[in-house]
Amino acid sequence: CHAGSTPLKPLSPGFPIERAVNSVNTRLEFNTLNPSYHPVVSYGKNSDVPSLPSTLAPIEWNLSTSSIIYCTDCHDSDETVTLGGAGPRGPHGSLYSPLLREAYETTDNTAESASNYALCYRCHDRTSILSDISFQRNLTAGRGGHSLHLGPLVNAPCSACHDPHGVVDNGMSGSHTHLINFDITIATTISPNLYPFFTDTGGRSGSCMLVCHGISHSGYSYP
Repeated sequence: CHAGSTPLKPLSPGFPIERAVNSVNTRLEFNTLNPSYHPVVSYGKNSDVPSLPSTLAPIEWNLSTSSIIYCTDCHDSDETVTLGGAGPRGPHGSLYSPLLREAYETTDNTAESASNYALCYRCHDRTSILSDISFQRNLTAGRGGHSLHLGPLVNAPCSACHDPHGVVDNGMSGSHTHLINFDITIATTISPNLYPFFTDTGGRSGSCMLVCHGISHSGYSYP
């Protein structure tokens, strides 16, 4: 059902998201040869994830960069008993598309809040994210950082930059570490590149070549 033999069927408006690298094969998205992927079939590649664990994660999850997670940690009933609800466990049905346990807004210009990105913040600590620990600001140029991109000046959703399953590297669209795979309805290209471009330049640093919300990020570097 979720691999290469199944035709892509729209789930709802906005799903699946149109990305720089599009894949409808979930098996390939979790391939351990990819630059990045959520740790479902094996341990993740990034040993530096300061947002783990979230204060909202049950202590028994013991989340770290050496954790393995399950499809049902995200795809689950919105009333799952895992989080204290009275409903069933498992991806039988949910208020949140596509069969998500908690809210994961993907619409551009969505105001950042604990409720709008509840799914992300269940594992990744909101305070850490908004403190720009992993994605640091370039203070000289006054740009960058999760707090700026998620905040009221931009209101970009997490999904504008991050592809939650994993990214199959096509060799033409820059670095895809940190689950970077731009939503091309939000981030567009700068010539001569064919895609909005991110270049990983090492620990907690990188540069972008794209246009987002009318702002040209021509070689913007962070921090």
